[in-house]
Amino acid sequence: MSSKRGFSSTDVPDAVLGRPIFGEVSDDIEEGWIHGAIVGGLAEVQSVETIARAYRDAGDALIEQALSKRLSWEIVHPVLFLYRHAIELGMKAALQDARYGHGLRPLANAIKRRLPAAPERSRVRASFEARIRELIAWDPRSTAFRYSVRPAKSSPLSATRGTAELHPPPKPTRKHPLGEAWVDLRQLRESVGAILSVVEFARRAKRR
Repeated sequence: MSSKRGFSSTDVPDAVLGRPIFGEVSDDIEEGWIHGAIVGGLAEVQSVETIARAYRDAGDALIEQALSKRLSWEIVHPVLFLYRHAIELGMKAALQDARYGHGLRPLANAIKRRLPAAPERSRVRASFEARIRELIAWDPRSTAFRYSVRPAKSSPLSATRGTAELHPPPKPTRKHPLGEAWVDLRQLRESVGAILSVVEFARRAKRR
């Protein structure tokens, strides 16, 4: 790519860029077509629980790729976003209540009320609460790991005469309010699994 001329014809193949991302649904699609998926319409009839599991699976798969290719630093933000969203959706699925927003605190409080109060379970409840508090401290509104910097007050996309225009990126902040922290990806994966196990226990406890 030339810094003066921008993209050349060899940089961006028109044969690729000219094809739509969201194409028409072919009548020839079969179960063996594993290279894509249908979105929209009846394909959107998925449970919140199913989508939560998909976000967790995506985080797990990304970690496996990162560990094998030594890309932990490059993927830590996407992984944290995927896992944080999986936990949010998992709790919403367990509570079966659409009134909750993106905050984890009210969701976690509702989940804890469903957990047994037996003394032998007190350590699990305390650890669950500690991990949720940790996530809230680092990402209170589900935006911290979507950006490399804090988002501006306005949306990066704004509709103008039927089109979307990009605003200038927000100025980088010097550091996160909590400073620096080491994230062990293997431990992160295990912790998320444990959190979701507690959520699943609370979901089943409600059914009894």
